[in-house]
Amino acid sequence: MCGRYSLSSDSERVGRRFGVEQMPLFSPRYNIAPSQAAPVVFADRDAPAAQDGGRRRCRLMQWGLVPHWAKDVTIGRRMINARAETAADKPTFRTAMRYRRALVPANGFFEWQGKGSARRPLYIRICDEELFALGGLWECWQSPDGSELETFAILTTAPNEVMATIHDRMPLILPREAEARWLDPAVQKPDEIADLLVPIPAARMEMWPVSTRVNSPKHDDASLIEPAELF
Repeated sequence: MCGRYSLSSDSERVGRRFGVEQMPLFSPRYNIAPSQAAPVVFADRDAPAAQDGGRRRCRLMQWGLVPHWAKDVTIGRRMINARAETAADKPTFRTAMRYRRALVPANGFFEWQGKGSARRPLYIRICDEELFALGGLWECWQSPDGSELETFAILTTAPNEVMATIHDRMPLILPREAEARWLDPAVQKPDEIADLLVPIPAARMEMWPVSTRVNSPKHDDASLIEPAELF
């Protein structure tokens, strides 16, 4: 699964990397947790067609997808991740998988290794990219009073050789050259993106142990991604 990640790059840097002209302002984050708001990049379906299938936009959305048909927002607590292999068939995710795919900008993510008192967090990033895109889905939920809430989930896939030693799932990390196809509103059939639902090669990843302070979402500072002694 993917339960925590970091985005320490500022809004200007994220905008340049993902081709978004108007970016929301946000502060560097080192411990983004479910239910919190984070930047999500998506294609404007109503904009004139562009080379990447539509003009890109970015908005702050709440982590934990709430489908449009949900009676209340509490379902989002359980919907922080979606299995890439089955999302197109699940009622909660299938509409978003066809029409509302997104890029979730990140500098790295966390996973925990071990059990009990020996359980320690690891920070994982891509060696050759400061910023990369986690594959995401987003939805807009409308409450009975008419207010709207935009939410997102991060897709997960089978682990590569490195991640398999830690967990049986890992976040879907999209190759940079595939981001435009992932966002393209004209691509609506699941089999058109099936080749993207695979783990990133293990050779492109690096990881190291970090402080157990990351266990609490109350902690959010640069020290959380600095190397720490494993024991």
